[in-house]
Amino acid sequence: MGHEQWDAGAGRVDDQGFEQFMAAHYRGLVGALTLICGDRTLAEEATQEAMLRLWRSPDHGSGIRTAEAWVRVVAVNYLRNHARRLGRERRALLRLAEHMESQVSKGTAGSDWDIDLVRQLSGLPRRQREVVVLHYRFGMSVAQTAETLGLAAGTVKTLLFRSRLRLQALLATDAAASDPTAKGDADG
Repeated sequence: MGHEQWDAGAGRVDDQGFEQFMAAHYRGLVGALTLICGDRTLAEEATQEAMLRLWRSPDHGSGIRTAEAWVRVVAVNYLRNHARRLGRERRALLRLAEHMESQVSKGTAGSDWDIDLVRQLSGLPRRQREVVVLHYRFGMSVAQTAETLGLAAGTVKTLLFRSRLRLQALLATDAAASDPTAKGDADG
């Protein structure tokens, strides 16, 4: 059976046919999705999820007329759902910061530092935010954080490193924006 067109009446797609399909389409789909979302890792995740859903579909996609188009739609929808979820998370964190700010102004909770922290954390991707909070706020070791999130210890270390770089950049941007002596141009 060819991998370009999967005929609904052809029956179950075998492992070899599925592997051929993946070999023919995986790389191109990841590339296209990377252009859409700007994140190769997320594009790979979306492609893998779409391929997995194809494989898990009844009879491994034999009822799907064109597997390539189906996988493409599933992957793009995955990216859309991911973007919506991130938007909701960021809005929730900003609402939390606003709530904390109102509590501080009333003198009933937290500090300005807590509010700034929530705002800065909202600038991190969800996975980085999870790692930072578990490791630094709850004092979990890298191994404990990895176990809690179901990640490898090396992945946790990488996420912590990237988070620190991102937070450093965010803090530097905020500091420059709030510094009245900062110059806006090279002429001074």
